[in-house]
Amino acid sequence: LMIRCLLFLLFLCFCVGLEQTGGESLSPDFVILLADDLGYGDLPDWGHPTIEAPHLTRMGREGLRFRQFYAGDSVCTPSRAALLTSRFPIRSGIYSNSTWPRSSQLRVTFPISTSGLGPDVLTLPEALREHGNYKSALIGKWHLGHRNNSLPTQNGGFDYFYGSPFSNDMGCDTFQNHSAQLWNETVACKFEWPGFPLYRNTEIIEQPAHQPSLTSRYTRETIEFLRAAKQQRRRAMVLLGYQHPHIPLNPHPSLLGKSLRGRYGDAVFEIDESVGAILNQLRRVGAR
Repeated sequence: LMIRCLLFLLFLCFCVGLEQTGGESLSPDFVILLADDLGYGDLPDWGHPTIEAPHLTRMGREGLRFRQFYAGDSVCTPSRAALLTSRFPIRSGIYSNSTWPRSSQLRVTFPISTSGLGPDVLTLPEALREHGNYKSALIGKWHLGHRNNSLPTQNGGFDYFYGSPFSNDMGCDTFQNHSAQLWNETVACKFEWPGFPLYRNTEIIEQPAHQPSLTSRYTRETIEFLRAAKQQRRRAMVLLGYQHPHIPLNPHPSLLGKSLRGRYGDAVFEIDESVGAILNQLRRVGAR
């Protein structure tokens, strides 16, 4: 399934150098970008010889690059729990509680899982809200539960959610490509999981979600959220969890063939294009 669901964490903290009337300093905005299954060496500045990512390269050269780091876990759910809570995942009660026979071995949530982030866990958006006029959003992949009030706008502490509660291979969909064909034939469809869903807050708005357009839609939602927060004179905290480059690799059709590394490289290129658009929006609202 996902042996290395989270090998690369891209963390950005944009400190906004704006001032209110009278010189009162504003709190910083936070934008966290999380790529799924992006390998440590799969970006140009980290040693990859052919994948192109000019926006990420520029961002790294103008900011800070951390070459030594730890993740909370090697797979999606516990690693994301650690990121949002600053605690070891087990302290937040993150474990799988599904009816699948191997449930004791599973550390990520599935469409059949009933567990998730609990109501007594302090998350990053909740902590920020205690110290500033923050408006928060989880856009993209959540993977910390979708039942028993575990969605981002419920136990997660976010004000807004647009995305999916789990990985993009967890649905019996009709347009999967060869990279996930075996998985869908043997697991997702065998267990009759419904199509991969797209949520807005607590409502499913598309199922199965059209995966080739997800990255561009996530980008638009992020830019609009930042714009709205600026207009409301509120600080923004956004966690954007890209589904890519986790399989199935479904980059936008207009980007197919952009990379020498096939669909994987095309998916990374699309993430880079998204980062460039978000950086431009942050500059427009005054980020430095």
